[in-house]
Amino acid sequence: MRELKHRKLWWTIAWGLLAFVFIASLIPMPAPPVELPQGFDKYEHILAYASLSGYFGQLLSHFRLHLRYALALFCMGAVLEVLQGLTWYRSPDYYDLAANSIGVLLGLLLCLTPLKGVVAMLDAKLAGDNK
Repeated sequence: MRELKHRKLWWTIAWGLLAFVFIASLIPMPAPPVELPQGFDKYEHILAYASLSGYFGQLLSHFRLHLRYALALFCMGAVLEVLQGLTWYRSPDYYDLAANSIGVLLGLLLCLTPLKGVVAMLDAKLAGDNK
């Protein structure tokens, strides 16, 4: 993997995404404007954690390091479920944790495909490289 020229930008985005998921997991949930099907939120969990895992994997040069970040994301999901149980407006859900785990695994798998190069491609475009 080539060195990213805008590394600070990409890591700032990564930590911003992480903070967004953390905050969104702990704030009170407003009622949705339309009634969503039962269990629809599990897809949101899968998408959020696949995005985090896949994005962090784009910034890491070694798959072994990505595995460590994936474990950290799994732990974050578990901690968030516990923290939700400590609030009066949210409740913990083991199925959410399972959905988070599926998302983390999907992100890991996506980084084994050519999609791993998306951030590097965007970085090259920002840097003006014509490769």
